[in-house]
Parts: sequence; structure tokens; C-alpha cells
Amino acid sequence: MSKKTIGIIGRYGTVGEQLVELLENQYHIIATYYSEKREKTDVYVDLHCPSTMSSFVQKCDLVVNCAGPSYIVSARLSEWLNKHNMPYIDLFGGDALEKAINQLSIDVPYIINAGSQPGLSGLMVLWMAQKFEAKNSEIKIYQGGNESGGTNALLDILLSTKEGYGKSNYYIKNGKGIVNEINEEHYYKDNQHAYAQPYFTKELERILKHIPFTTIKSYMLFKDKKGKQLLMNGYGIINQKNLSKQQKLTRIRNLMTKHQTIGQQWFVLRMEANDNNYKYVLTIKDKNSHKLTALIAALCVEQLANEKLSAGCYWACDILNPNKVVERLKLENIDIEEYVEKIVERMEEGEI
Repeated sequence: MSKKTIGIIGRYGTVGEQLVELLENQYHIIATYYSEKREKTDVYVDLHCPSTMSSFVQKCDLVVNCAGPSYIVSARLSEWLNKHNMPYIDLFGGDALEKAINQLSIDVPYIINAGSQPGLSGLMVLWMAQKFEAKNSEIKIYQGGNESGGTNALLDILLSTKEGYGKSNYYIKNGKGIVNEINEEHYYKDNQHAYAQPYFTKELERILKHIPFTTIKSYMLFKDKKGKQLLMNGYGIINQKNLSKQQKLTRIRNLMTKHQTIGQQWFVLRMEANDNNYKYVLTIKDKNSHKLTALIAALCVEQLANEKLSAGCYWACDILNPNKVVERLKLENIDIEEYVEKIVERMEEGEI
């Protein structure tokens, strides 16, 4: 049986490099390039020029987009690939990309939001949900840390917030939405410190009907207040109506130049869920989220390459098996810890 060919746009970025390492033993890999050709098989593609896609797509069985910002390039890319009936995976895009794809008449499967957030984050909530039967359980989700990222990654975070992918200072309590600013401080293993900002995503909204939790609090983690301030400053630039798109990009790049990640890099996805009887904790850690993003994308590649998926637009949390994801994380030696403890009821004064 011949190997299938996976086309990767953005192959030489941080996540693209990790994805190739995970796929190269199972598939042929063809990458795109724009300014510098590094391998003989690399194919020139200009994402702003549709005609350059043709020779690349003709060589592929499916295409993965690791380039960004996805909120700028992915809708156009999905339209071009649709003309070639090419199965497609995108690491991000949020619900905005889903809406764009659903306006097309597609005859192949597309998988979007196939990264760490969204992607792994939703899958691990589904994994945790399997532990609970009662409908009165609650979950807290923390994700973030001290990472260095590129301008495109920052732009995707800013644009997704602007487009309404996430709601700041919002959570669900007893089945009802609550708007309230709750800034918390948390310490993790090895004295890692983080500030927690409430942030409720469309991914959580998407899986609400599949989970038993009636109280759901989700937080973005920042190593310090400077990281949070970077996002706030960037969001201010994005919302300035008197600036052109190019001026906004220039100012955000200048922000990134001034902001330096200080100290050891670290990333954590931590979930704490409980009912009246037990508390379950799942913690996934790495020096950054890049490999975790690549792992979810690789699992989606395997799903598209080996399984029969009907035509349509899926999120990674729709199609991947949470238990198999956890198994794969452990197989790749990701630092993952899970434990359960019985909740001891408080005794009233005078009880024996």
C-alpha cells in the first residue's frame, strides 16, 4: 500500500516542524515555500495568489495549514482547496472559519480548530466528562503559561477575540451565564506562577450538550501582568478604526519586538472537576504548546487519511476520541498527570 502525500502549508514554522516529525514515517510530506526553497520537493505558493496553489494541490492527498494568521488566510485558502476537492485541516479558525466553509458547497471533509486551543482543550473536557454521571458537577479549566510566540499567533488571538470566539470575564454557574471580573493567582508545580483571566470559548459552547458540568469556569493563564498587558495593548491596536490593516500589523510587530519572554518557558493545561463525592484533576505540561498543537493536527491527519469521513466541516473535538488522545500524549512522553481524591465531608461541631 503506497504512502499518502500530506501537503503542509507553513511547514517551516515551529508547529509545522513538529508536525513533520510526527508524520514523516507514515506519509510523504510536501511543503510550500514563499521566500526560500529548502527541500527539492518544496513547492512555491503565494497565499495571496490562487493560481500558485494548483501545482501544489495536484501532488497532495490532503492539505494541512500551519500558516497564519488563520483569521486572515484560512477562509480564502479553504475556498481555493474546495475547487480542487481537497480534504483540508486547519489548526485554528474558530467559528468564523466554520461559517465561511459552510457557505461553500464542499464534497470532502474539512477539520478545523485542530490544535491546542481549540482542540486539545475541548477534548480533555470531554475526557473529564466521562468520569461524571450526576448533572450537578463542576469544572475549572486553566490553560496558558510563559511561551514565546510569533506575530501571527498573537494576531489570531486578538482577531478571534474581536470576532467573538471568546468572552472575557464570563463563566457558567448552575447552568446560567455570569459576567463578573474574577482575576485569580495560581501556583503550579515547580513554583510556576500564573495570573488567571476568565475566558469562555466557542469550543466550550459547542460541547456543552455533551458534558454533565453545570458550573464551568475557564481561564487563560499569564506568567505575569506583562503578558496580559501585551494582549490588552494589541487588542487596543486592532480596534483602532483610524489605522489601516498594514499600520495595525506594523504596530503589533513592534509590540512583539518589545515584549520578551523572560525565564524558563512553560505551558500547562489543567482541569479540576468535582461532584459531591470526588475530585478529579488532569494536568498536561510541556515547555510550550507547539508539540501539543502538532499532536492534535497529526491525529486529525490520521483520521482523514485512514477513516471514511463524510463531507462537511468538523472541529477536532467533534471527531477525535478523547481516550485515544490521552494514550497518544503518554506515548509521546508528554508530562501528563491524573489523579482522583475522595471529598471528605465537613463534620459539624460535636460530631464524632
